[in-house]
Amino acid sequence: MKKILSFLFLACFLYSCSPTRYINEQYIKNNVAPQNTNEFSSLSIKNFFTSSYGSELLIDMFIQSPAPIHYIEMSGYKYGIKKGIVIGTDLFYKQPRNFSVDNQYKRVTQFINLNDDDVKKILDNHKLLRDKVKSEKVSSFFETIYHDFTVNDKLTISFPKTKLTFKYPSFIDLWIKGEKYRCSYYSLINALENYTKY
Repeated sequence: MKKILSFLFLACFLYSCSPTRYINEQYIKNNVAPQNTNEFSSLSIKNFFTSSYGSELLIDMFIQSPAPIHYIEMSGYKYGIKKGIVIGTDLFYKQPRNFSVDNQYKRVTQFINLNDDDVKKILDNHKLLRDKVKSEKVSSFFETIYHDFTVNDKLTISFPKTKLTFKYPSFIDLWIKGEKYRCSYYSLINALENYTKY
């Protein structure tokens, strides 16, 4: 028992020491607000949401993980007359092994830039989508029913419902450029509502 507690303490300590990632900052500074020589500029960036699904600790410790692990970050920005929100994602896939102790991961980082109209579409339609899911009856444990709303050509929001889903799903899937990222429904909507006040 003492060994297990020591391991858990060490794992929590190592995880808490991992650096905070600001993947959107680099994207915004280089793509939204590029710097020009001998010019001043002013840029405001505010982080509204971060979410991890799966355990990044598994990657750090090189333990087998059968499912992809992902990280999502949403940051609003103001640059001159431009205003928007960037969704940055990291997705880690387990690579096929070449030898017995080979633990390689493929990292895919993607960004999408949403404007105020895109955010409004999500906020105007998420309850309708959620209510459609509520009325669905799933017939077996092997079935999943999805209700989707396409925001633009790079983003679709999706509510999955399974036999184990309660009245309303607590998670929402963001399909970003064809990849699925799962996050807390309530946290996502709260972040987007806070963005509209920014």
